[in-house]
Parts: sequence; C-alpha cells; structure tokens
Amino acid sequence: MQINADDGAVVDLSNKARLGSTLKGAGAGAAIGGFAGYQGAQSDIEERFVQAMREYNASLENFYCGTGRKFLSFYNDEAIIPTMNE
Repeated sequence: MQINADDGAVVDLSNKARLGSTLKGAGAGAAIGGFAGYQGAQSDIEERFVQAMREYNASLENFYCGTGRKFLSFYNDEAIIPTMNE
C-alpha cells in the first residue's frame, strides 16, 4: 500500500496508531533544524569576528592624520607631523 502526496494528508494526526511516531519525528526534525540554524549562526559570528580582528590589526600598522588622508608613519616608528597649511 502506498500513500502519495496527492492522496490527501500524509501526516494525519487523527490516526492514533501513527500519532506518537509522527510527533516524535516532528520533534526530532525541529530539534535538528534548530541545531543546524544555531551552527550556521555560530560560524557566521566567528567569520565576522575574524574579519573585524583583521581590520583592527591592519589599522594599527599605519598612522594617518585626523582627516584620514595624509599618511604620517608606520606603527612603532617616529611620527613627523607636518605644519598645517592655511
């Protein structure tokens, strides 16, 4: 005996013989789906953290003036601040 999707509801909660198995399967599917979503969010957070740390460490290598246009010096080198133009 086969049941196809066209034959009506495949998940029939009114069938007491299959109710327990259906609920267990639905619960397990929800738990696995939730865990997969959690793992995806964790990997996304880790990737964003690594990217932010790279940007932060790269920003420590060079010093620029307050406008961000004029390079002043490399990290741990002497910085020469030029006179302001009027």
